[in-house]
Amino acid sequence: MARILRLYVIREILTPTVMALVTITLMLIMREIYQLVDLIMQPGVSLRQVLGVMGSLLPSVLIFCAPMAILIGVIIGVGRMVLDREILAMRASGLNLLSVFAPTLGLAAVASLLILFLSATYIPHTIVRMLNHLEDLTRAVITSLEPGRFYESDKLGLGKGAKDEFILYFREYEPDRQGMRGIVLKLEADNLNLLDEQNFGRPGEESEQTNPLPVSDAMFPADLTGEERAYAAELAAAGRDHDLTTVFASSGRIDVGIRDSESDGAKKLSLLLTLKNGSMHQKSADSTNPQYITSQFEDFEMFQMREAAIQKEARALTNLELRSDLQGWAGSAMREIVDRQARGWAFFVFTLIGIPLAIRTRLGGKSWAILLAIMLMLVYFVLMQMGLTMIDNGKPLGIAVAFLPNLLFLMVGVVLWWQTLRS
Repeated sequence: MARILRLYVIREILTPTVMALVTITLMLIMREIYQLVDLIMQPGVSLRQVLGVMGSLLPSVLIFCAPMAILIGVIIGVGRMVLDREILAMRASGLNLLSVFAPTLGLAAVASLLILFLSATYIPHTIVRMLNHLEDLTRAVITSLEPGRFYESDKLGLGKGAKDEFILYFREYEPDRQGMRGIVLKLEADNLNLLDEQNFGRPGEESEQTNPLPVSDAMFPADLTGEERAYAAELAAAGRDHDLTTVFASSGRIDVGIRDSESDGAKKLSLLLTLKNGSMHQKSADSTNPQYITSQFEDFEMFQMREAAIQKEARALTNLELRSDLQGWAGSAMREIVDRQARGWAFFVFTLIGIPLAIRTRLGGKSWAILLAIMLMLVYFVLMQMGLTMIDNGKPLGIAVAFLPNLLFLMVGVVLWWQTLRS
């Protein structure tokens, strides 16, 4: 009888846990799914490439969602058993509840150890693999662009999280399809100083003219067609009114790669847009004396990085590699190690505290159970994030604060179990 009850309890908890895991995972990756479905309609993108990105993204998301899912599953599953008087029947039969739920707690401990192992070894490799898949996917999108159309930055595989959105147009490919001709580029940037700060390029000599600036043929490359020249003039006028930057070039090319950000040491999927023989048009930064700046250039380079796909360099390293980069009790390497350890044990402590909490609170329905689980998760992750932030700031107590939620939930779980077994 005891064996049947133990298997029954595991099954009752497992079903809502799996449903919660699927639901939370879909909620977190919904934006990525939307973007990938949009990309799969591109002629140069294959289903295999899209599935490769999704398959390399899922493991890290599942590891992150697993502790939240088990807490929801335990509270819903055990709470249902309480409402149906099944827990009361077990007590009336003289069964020890701890012995009934012991296999569940044991499986939770094994799951925590598995999460710790995967976070230390397997997950970093999936992150690197995801960046490589994104690079291949973006390159496929770039090579399939059709001339004579306008493309927003999120249609080039960068996504809505790109640093600065832009619109790209080109008239035709060069004979070897390694470059483009007749390029028009509209950038959403505030002023030329901002462009320089973000390494968007170094234009040539600037010639300032008082606003409003008449739009003339001299502003644009000579090989633009009449229709393209009319649209270029319209873009230049709109840019003058809305503080946009409009760039025109005779030729150019786009290269895709993964680069390390100088600001935060992150690995980012990025585009390098190289333009040749053109002009750039934008308002000056001086609001008290508005002038319109026209710059002619021979070579112009623009880096565009995908902020939504930032993967910290530490996340792409195994624990063994991180320990070789440790610099005292602070830094990104220490933060990543502590983060992995704390999140790994969250699966066990959530199970430990969830079972007696569901038995003692006698929740009135699944909605209250989910609300309670969300509140517990909020407290847990807020406390842990405080500790991780302290580690970033070099405070020695950061590690202790990061592990405090695990210790706190463990103590509360033990107390609740003691009270539950006594009653």
